[in-house]
Amino acid sequence: MAQIVAPLNITAAALITQFGLVIIATVGTKIIRTYEPPPSVYDRPRYSSNLYTVSLVCFVITFGLLVFSDEFANTWKPLFSEITFTGFHWPFALIATFMVDIVWVTILVSMTGGSIMSPFSPVYFILPALAIFLREPLSRIVMVAFLVAIGFSLNLLFPGLPGDVEKDNRSRAKRIIAYWVVSIACLLLSTFIGYITRPR
Repeated sequence: MAQIVAPLNITAAALITQFGLVIIATVGTKIIRTYEPPPSVYDRPRYSSNLYTVSLVCFVITFGLLVFSDEFANTWKPLFSEITFTGFHWPFALIATFMVDIVWVTILVSMTGGSIMSPFSPVYFILPALAIFLREPLSRIVMVAFLVAIGFSLNLLFPGLPGDVEKDNRSRAKRIIAYWVVSIACLLLSTFIGYITRPR
């Protein structure tokens, strides 16, 4: 018997997707961090710490949007009978999550050398696919794809500050490794979400 896909199911799938994206970014950042020289007392903070901070902020905002959306809030509101919070309208929470993701990926790519060098560039290209898998309407899918193209192009033309990109062989090696890991992880995540949300 075919199951009906409801807004609650889509919101829950979006939460799983966000969790997967944050894990991918964390693994890529961890690989970059392992090749950074250890900081001294006089050095500025390691720039991988800034990558973690950006990902954490994205995680908090997007999870907040989805958990406090009206559809998902219905699952936890009965435990708090005194709360009259209605939640964000779930279509708004979903598109706002995509907007935050695009800004987040654009910042990560800029901080790690631009669209050609960054190991996070592949994340751009799964966002429109995830919009399709999460049953977004065509107008929003086009908007997400358009904004992804803008973010990718800006990072291609302006690849970040010169100081953000190391020039030695170890730096190139770490970027190749991180690029491969993030690309494969994005492929796996988009395939998984596509499979479990496929129309039946």
